[in-house]
Amino acid sequence: MAVSPAAAPLRRPPGRPRAAPRRAATAPRLPPLARLSPLTPRPLRSLASPSLPAPVTVTVKARTVTVKGPGGTLVRKFAGNCFAAKVLPKSADQPASLMRVDMWFCDRKQKATLRTICTHIENMIKGVTKGFQYKMRFAYSHFPINVTLTKGEGKSKEDKSKVIKDQHFVEIRNFLGQSRLRKVQLHDGVTVTRSANVKDEIVLEGISLEKVAGSAASVHESCLIRHKDIRKFLDGLYVSERGVKGATVSLM
Repeated sequence: MAVSPAAAPLRRPPGRPRAAPRRAATAPRLPPLARLSPLTPRPLRSLASPSLPAPVTVTVKARTVTVKGPGGTLVRKFAGNCFAAKVLPKSADQPASLMRVDMWFCDRKQKATLRTICTHIENMIKGVTKGFQYKMRFAYSHFPINVTLTKGEGKSKEDKSKVIKDQHFVEIRNFLGQSRLRKVQLHDGVTVTRSANVKDEIVLEGISLEKVAGSAASVHESCLIRHKDIRKFLDGLYVSERGVKGATVSLM
């Protein structure tokens, strides 16, 4: 049966390049910001006001906060954050002193740091008025852990060029039956004593939360189990209570 010229398939002439397939027309791609909903304007001002008890004095200069109280003096620098702080004294409308912390034109993440800065200041106030306390218990199954508390001369952890005469140390012996002596130096201003009522317990105290917690972490990390199943070998020194003096929270 003969095929009519109209029904015969069209052939591409020799030497002519093949045409690219046509694509459906699509909307132009927009940058990420253009695809979002209308941007919410940043708040003009965000503020928080931690309260200051009577025996505490707070000064702010160049984003460096100094807190003085009955327990001592604490200084903390917040150079990495942009904020303005001011101490508001008592007045007829304000029965207690406040510290106002302001941030201008801050986004969501910057606004989150505002609450963090106030929490650090509140912890400094608690430290100079009440102090912080960490309690650590000894855990062992067969080989009893021997802990000796000593005082001596040592370099400051914050300033290596500074030498402190009455530096507190924790010496740990017979951990898992090992003859190795583990000697841990505590941070400046942190004291350690043995508990009078509880066996195999030491108490760390200080006015700086970061230093007390860091000292407890150093003692704990000096007795980590290595090359053994940690589900079976649970020996070590663990934090059992922590918090403000007289109101510690149990962790066990």
